Amino acid sequence: MAGRTQELVSRGIRNLFSKTLGFSSMVLAVGCSEAALEDSNESTGSDSSALSTPDGDPFKTWVTVTDRNGAGAAAIDDPGICFSMNGYVIFQRDSSLKYKSVTWDSTGQPDGSVNPRASVWSTWAGTRNFKSKPACANLDPADFPTQRTYKIVLAGVDVADKIFTSMAQANAHADGSAPDVPSNITTWTKVSDRTFASGPGMSVGSGMVVVVGRGKVDNRIYAFRRLLPYEIGIWSFSVPAPPLPSPYTAQGSPAIAFTPGVNQFTVMVRAQDATFGQRYFRAHFDGFSWTGWDAIGSWGPAGDPALEFSTDVNMLTLYSFSSGRAGLFPVQQSGIDLTWFDWMSIRSSEVPGAFGGPAVHGFYGLVEGEGIHRVVVRRPGGGLHVTEAPLIQLDP
Repeated sequence: MAGRTQELVSRGIRNLFSKTLGFSSMVLAVGCSEAALEDSNESTGSDSSALSTPDGDPFKTWVTVTDRNGAGAAAIDDPGICFSMNGYVIFQRDSSLKYKSVTWDSTGQPDGSVNPRASVWSTWAGTRNFKSKPACANLDPADFPTQRTYKIVLAGVDVADKIFTSMAQANAHADGSAPDVPSNITTWTKVSDRTFASGPGMSVGSGMVVVVGRGKVDNRIYAFRRLLPYEIGIWSFSVPAPPLPSPYTAQGSPAIAFTPGVNQFTVMVRAQDATFGQRYFRAHFDGFSWTGWDAIGSWGPAGDPALEFSTDVNMLTLYSFSSGRAGLFPVQQSGIDLTWFDWMSIRSSEVPGAFGGPAVHGFYGLVEGEGIHRVVVRRPGGGLHVTEAPLIQLDP
């Protein structure tokens, strides 16, 4: 496995941006040990334009998420992340039960590290309290890439188990000055009176924004659509997904990403069976109806999935925390039949104690040509860490 993995890594780096595989994918999982963390809180200063770090790993050294004053996170749940104009916004839910965000620009520090300039931490709109991790989507429609607004929508499940959303303008600056906090934040809007047992997932594509969640009453996955422009749209009635194949039971929060290759949203959820353990299931949603569920892989995930699709290399990437494997492991997929290939370890020794579900951008084709995988994870104590890598294709 190790030799095959290294071969895939090398081949993927050589072929970066050289061709398109159609509809391909990676899977990532998180884990490791405590001692190495203190050595990883600062970046190694690797060249941000290089295809790999000095140790040959395409993902850069993990960096602690802080604001411009050096204040770190105190997250009590999995994080969220959205790309924005010239940067990205990272979200946490802390002990106040509010969502807080920090905006980072994408230029990097003068030493070329992944750690960019940042805004201060700011609390999202209003006094509503939340019980779930945040989900975020950039409203630049995937099918109209020239109509960029850099507006983002945040979603969460409140303490009454209802999904609410709020929109804002993300503010990072092309001139390299420190980013500002999101502005023009709208009041929270209730998506539905349906109650949910999970956090939401959210994505944008095909002229709509879609939110998914796991129902509290029947444990089914439900979707809601809202046509763009967001400001004049309204949330649809819930559209239930088919039940998962017996004897599996859905757990955790679903993930969603728009996949232009099939012009549908790909939804994944973690499921449990007493005999066979945990695995992921995938279905497609076109905004109005669902396909059936397909099992993904055979290993045992322990955390919620996160999905990222990039038009730069026409690739879907699935990120996860796995209890059965140490470190981050991507898997290449060729075509829409979800044929999985070998795992590749990513910076596994540097994030000791990381747990839960990672956060990623979601749809990644409108980020001013950045072409970057970016992953945020939470560790014990509530700190957040981020890493990034160039978009990678791995041949089977």
